[in-house]
Amino acid sequence: PRPRATADGARALTAQVRAAMASCAAGKLPDRLEPALAASFPAPMLAYMRENFAETGPVRAVELLSSKATESGRRLRYRFRHENDSLLVSALIDQDGQFRELGFGLE
Repeated sequence: PRPRATADGARALTAQVRAAMASCAAGKLPDRLEPALAASFPAPMLAYMRENFAETGPVRAVELLSSKATESGRRLRYRFRHENDSLLVSALIDQDGQFRELGFGLE
């Protein structure tokens, strides 16, 4: 079954995740990635993401699926509904506002 959206009580974090995904769609390294995570986004991968995001079309909606406090920060899951596809996005943002994890794939 498809995960259901919940009320977004983490709007500032949602804006941060949206900005990170917009950077990926533009082929740019997102802001606020911890160094180890930033190293996993080399230029060829960013170019590949730019090409693939162009196929999904513009973002139509962002839905929060879950938000959970952990020892490492806040773990968030989203559905990014694009014109042509939907992506599931997961992120772990630490207490300093840095991404410790950022991943996504087609729903």
